[in-house]
Amino acid sequence: MYFNCLNMNSGRIPPLLLNPESEKVTITCSYCVNAFEEIVSRVIYEPKVCCPRCRHVVKVDLLQLNLMLEGTRKHAGNLFKRLVQRSGGRRPA
Repeated sequence: MYFNCLNMNSGRIPPLLLNPESEKVTITCSYCVNAFEEIVSRVIYEPKVCCPRCRHVVKVDLLQLNLMLEGTRKHAGNLFKRLVQRSGGRRPA
């Protein structure tokens, strides 16, 4: 089972952009190697997802998912800091 993150916004970004659970992750079926997307909140609450192609049940490793989310939060926070530093703290017009 493999998955990667798509469009994750988190870290120290303003609250309106903070909702990683509504984003999607790509999951690859371990049986037929089909890649499909699932919403993070669904995967967190139900870590067994069904492949839409072969109907095989794929078990998601929640530890790996949490590590990925934490890494994404850290990178997004660092990016936000750099953007604020470059703008001198000014808001866009």
